[in-house]
This record gives sequence, structure tokens and C-alpha cells, in this order.
Amino acid sequence: MYTIQPSSSLIIYRIFMENIDAAKLSKALLQRYTEQIKPPVLSGGGIFYGLASNLWNILTLSTNVPVQTNQSPLSSLSISVLLILINHCTSPPPPKGNPYRTCIASLSDNLVVIYQFLGDNPDAPLSEEKTLLLYHLIHCNPSFKSFLLARTDIEVVLIPLLRTIYNTQSSRFQHMYMALIVLLILTEDQLFNKTVHSIILKGATWYQERVVSEISLGGLIILVTTRTAQYNLLKMRDKYLHIN
Repeated sequence: MYTIQPSSSLIIYRIFMENIDAAKLSKALLQRYTEQIKPPVLSGGGIFYGLASNLWNILTLSTNVPVQTNQSPLSSLSISVLLILINHCTSPPPPKGNPYRTCIASLSDNLVVIYQFLGDNPDAPLSEEKTLLLYHLIHCNPSFKSFLLARTDIEVVLIPLLRTIYNTQSSRFQHMYMALIVLLILTEDQLFNKTVHSIILKGATWYQERVVSEISLGGLIILVTTRTAQYNLLKMRDKYLHIN
């Protein structure tokens, strides 16, 4: 609920920002997100079934109505909580700023697992949660940014990112804008610009404006961003998009 009280005076604020081990909680939430643990499949009845079902519903805030989704409810809630904690209180207090943002900025464990998870579905755009997480890791975490830029298979993450930008009509504008910001940060690095032009892709069937049988990753970036600029001129007409 909305309140005019400053967040630093709220009990829930003090609990999460001052009385909880932010590093452990951040890593646990990130682990739950990347693990994608599915809800338990339970059959039969009885007291144990009821207890297990109720416990799972409490943990995931879900109901007994089946939902067709590829993402684990626990995973979805974990990344939502983590992103809320990271984006809340972006300037001091508490002591030395937001401890969850500090944890993400200093994260150096399991970078390969996180990288592979971000690019685990090259046939689809990045979800909003993945895009936001990728932004925070690239923007705040020098270790992850260096790790990403040093990858020789950077297309694993870049192709879903480009598909997010390409699918402007089906994506929320804020989502597409965040993906463009991530791409802009990456293109500031000279090694990245050299690497993407050396990676040759065999076809990009999702790009429908022309037949692309073989193209460099750098060339695909140019195609997608040019199309986005044209679409913005015709439909969205956002002057800030062209300025950036």
C-alpha cells in the first residue's frame, strides 16, 4: 500500500535492509531463480498430500488452479523479490547504500551458470526479469561485465537480447528500451565491437524484413537497431530513443 512515510522509517525496510544477511539472501534468491525448480507433482490424497500442497502454495503464493507456464512459480517470485530489493533505496541510507545492490555488484561466483541461464533459450526474446538482471550485472558488476565481454560465444545472450529489441510490437516499450540500454553499454567496449563482427551466424529466420542466410553478429546488430530506429520514426516517435 502507498504511504507518505519515508521507507527508512518502515519496519519492513529495517528488517530487510538492516537485520537480514543481504549477501546470503541475494545469493539464495538468485540460485532459486536459475535453478527453476518446478512445483512438486503430487498424486493421491491424505493428510501428507494436503500439508505438502498447502506448504507449496504458501511458499509460492499460488492457488490450486493449474497455470500453463514454463517458469517455476518459486523462481518467478525469487527474481521479483531480488529485483525489488535491488531497485529499492538506490542511495544511502542504510550504511553504505543498498546492501543487495552491493552484493550483486560484487558477485563473482557461478558466473558461468548465470550466463548460461540468461541465454538458455535462443529461440525466444529475453524475459523482462532476465533483461533487468542482465542490466544490473553489466552496469554494476565489473567481474560479470569482463566475463561477458571475454566470451567467444557471446551470441548466446546477444541473440535473445536482439530478439527482444526486434519484437517491439509484442514487447512493452520499457522492456525494449532496457534491452537497448544493455546493448548500448556493451557497444562502448572496443573488444566487443571487434568480436561481434568476427562471429558468423547461419541464418536468422526470425528476422522477417529480408532473407538472412549468413551474417555476422555485428551486422545483425546493425540490422535490428536500424529497423528499431525506423519503427520509432513511424510509430512510437520517441525523440529520446534517437538521441541515445
